[in-house]
Amino acid sequence: MSKVDCAVALARRGFHIFPVAPDVKTPAVTGWQEWATRDKNKIRARWKLDRDASPDANIGIATGKFGENQALIVLDIDTKAGKQGAESIKKLAADGYPLPATFTVITASGGWHKYYTAPQPVKQGVNVIGPGVDIRSNGGYVVGPGSTIKGRDYEITDNREPVPAPAWVIEKCGAPRARTETAPAPVKGVDLTAATARAIHYLQHDAPPAIEGSGGDATTYATAARVKDLGIPNAGTCAALMIEHWNGRCSPPWDADDLRAKCRNAFTYGLNPPGAAAPEAIFSIVPAPDAMPSPALITDRGGYLVPNLPPFNPNESRIGDIFTNPPVRPRFIVQDFYPVACGQENSVGGLGKTTRRLWEAVHLILGRPLYGYPVLRSGPVLIVTKEDGADIFRYRMHRVAMAMDLSPADQKRITQNLHVLDLTGDVAARLVAVDREGNLYATDLAERIYCGYRREGLAQVSFDPWNGFSPGERFVNDAEAALMVAGAMLSRELDCNTCYVGHVSKTVARQGIIDAHSGRGGAAMGDNARFVFNYVPHDQKEDSKAWPAPAEAERAAAQGNLFRLHITKQSYAKRPTEPVWIERQGYGFTVHQGAPATPAARLEAEGERVKAFVQQELERGIRYMGRPLEEQHDRYGMGRNKARQVIGWLISAGGLIERQLSESERRGKFTQYLEPVFPQAPELGTADPFQ
Repeated sequence: MSKVDCAVALARRGFHIFPVAPDVKTPAVTGWQEWATRDKNKIRARWKLDRDASPDANIGIATGKFGENQALIVLDIDTKAGKQGAESIKKLAADGYPLPATFTVITASGGWHKYYTAPQPVKQGVNVIGPGVDIRSNGGYVVGPGSTIKGRDYEITDNREPVPAPAWVIEKCGAPRARTETAPAPVKGVDLTAATARAIHYLQHDAPPAIEGSGGDATTYATAARVKDLGIPNAGTCAALMIEHWNGRCSPPWDADDLRAKCRNAFTYGLNPPGAAAPEAIFSIVPAPDAMPSPALITDRGGYLVPNLPPFNPNESRIGDIFTNPPVRPRFIVQDFYPVACGQENSVGGLGKTTRRLWEAVHLILGRPLYGYPVLRSGPVLIVTKEDGADIFRYRMHRVAMAMDLSPADQKRITQNLHVLDLTGDVAARLVAVDREGNLYATDLAERIYCGYRREGLAQVSFDPWNGFSPGERFVNDAEAALMVAGAMLSRELDCNTCYVGHVSKTVARQGIIDAHSGRGGAAMGDNARFVFNYVPHDQKEDSKAWPAPAEAERAAAQGNLFRLHITKQSYAKRPTEPVWIERQGYGFTVHQGAPATPAARLEAEGERVKAFVQQELERGIRYMGRPLEEQHDRYGMGRNKARQVIGWLISAGGLIERQLSESERRGKFTQYLEPVFPQAPELGTADPFQ
């Protein structure tokens, strides 16, 4: 069989083919990723052109795609020059990671290519699943059967169709990172002179040299990214500094043009904006507290005042005997809902969030089940407010109590156990502040709350709004992490739940984003919180496909009185994927139970939820393939396994389709993205396809 016939036969089986130069592994066409095709006429026409110059053009197989909407994962098992590829495969099988039989090709060097399919390409690399076992997938290619190099053929040894890749292979490979279309803008306020001095010092003293054969490419990229973080605003300046102050220590030194290309990649694809690590951009100067530590408690070490604290005791840090005395599970105030820990609730303004939380406080004080979850330990509730004054809270609480028709005895318990600490107008009342040197420090506010309420037996402390107790949103993640530390301390010392209540950003509100990071500011609040709730209005017209309301709540939805409380993070219990449905009538609240009746309806709703998220991200200029989309599962309210199932179903059913980026939009190997299809909803049967 001629090579062109081999190429056409492979294309019929679903492989995307392009020509490779004779007797080598180099593509014979520029832009081979775009050229790769299953069109037999295009293949024959190109091989005819190549035959005029040479009759031996080899066959390339693009691994980033297979068939209509799948990808390939090719295991390149190398045995030449002492490589241990075969031994690695045997060891994996012995360790419980066998490889199923699949389409296999013996290579010209005596190794093997094992072809597997996957819903989307994975990250490729060398020695990924073991020494001598490389992965070819996203943006890659292999030389296909029917090719010849130095008189040795690529031959098929197992001619069955490629089978799906084992889950453990996909997991070990990981997903290629989704990239945004534009590089992040530099942070404002960075002093370029100071940034240049920082970068030069880093390049001369701290940056590791790039060594060929020892991860030199990765080292160079990381070095350029660090220079960018220190405040250098563009790739050209970064390259000039690296050429002058760093490149001479590399082995061998980089070609100047290649180094400039590395710098461009770091500035284009790096996650952080230029100046992300510049101290003058992170901190602003505010007055420090008047009281300084006693001189007897501090030591001057190189110009820094360090407390004279005793060393840590290893005997106190050992984990101890957890086997004969098993530890108890994390404790909850409300079973699987409010843990003895610190977390947050986010919502847009104007939804009556504060009134609903007063309704919640009644349940916590009286020990009534909350949203169907049992209250394990009832007790007083403390609300620390900087938004509404105590008089507003008193009025709202009175109206809530009347709507709940509380008995005189219950009313008395509320008056004795609901505390409102009114700090409105007190700008200095913060949990975290910043000193003159730009260092964050904990104020005495948490300590004052602890000392004042430690004998009350609080069930919950809430801060509303949380940004009023931070040093300001200028400090973003550092400040948010410090707030969480303060909240965790209160939870631990008061043995209660601590909840920061806040608002979402305008972008989140307008786009309807629901995830653990939907609060305004940075990511640290959601990352460090042990629970995150999102309170949103239910729009019957816009939301019913993704979040179909229970039948008993349809009237409330039609009247615009229905809300959803999403539990987007719950660290110490299984997180429910369905929201809590809450109907509001004035100052009264009703919880509705129920979900779509059939597995098919649930699946369709989950699919609509994923498609809505993808569409929102497309409108923001962010595009995903399958695996990166799966990694965002928390943002559309699913577990990872469920997200994988739903995305796979959407791709197979045509709810998500692959699109090619235009030439001008492509960044590196990122050439495709998923786009939702809304007009043609896939037909669903009555059975759950995942059972």
